[in-house]
Amino acid sequence: MKISRRQLRRIIKEFRILKEGTLFVTRGDYGYIGLEDDSGNDYALGEVVAELLDAGITNIFMGSGGVDEKSLQSLLAKRDEKVQGGIERWDSDVFGEYYNVDTDVVIDEFAKLKSLTVQEASEEDMDEYPEQEQARREMEDEKAYAAGRPWEHN
Repeated sequence: MKISRRQLRRIIKEFRILKEGTLFVTRGDYGYIGLEDDSGNDYALGEVVAELLDAGITNIFMGSGGVDEKSLQSLLAKRDEKVQGGIERWDSDVFGEYYNVDTDVVIDEFAKLKSLTVQEASEEDMDEYPEQEQARREMEDEKAYAAGRPWEHN
């Protein structure tokens, strides 16, 4: 039985005994930020921002000690309007690009709120789709074999 890196990471997380929990942060292309705690709960960055705002934590902006009243008012107005289905559904990059939100501060403040420690995923842990990678390799092997070149992708 072959175990992928992702499965191994999940096994290790399940057996890790910590007084505090851990918030795992995965960064991807186009500003994607994935958040997952060690209980397997996934959080969208928009959900995290909304929860911080509900808790009265507003020092999540870039520069000047994290306080930016103009950006805060703009963000709250768009939240009230439920633009694009509400901020809970927004892409991660929207917060930094349009509302001056510092996503690193958001992650740190959320971790403090939930008593979690932050752990960034390493590039080795980024094997998000092992099944697709395996399927791609099998297709390449089949094509090479059908073309009479079985030695190409073994």
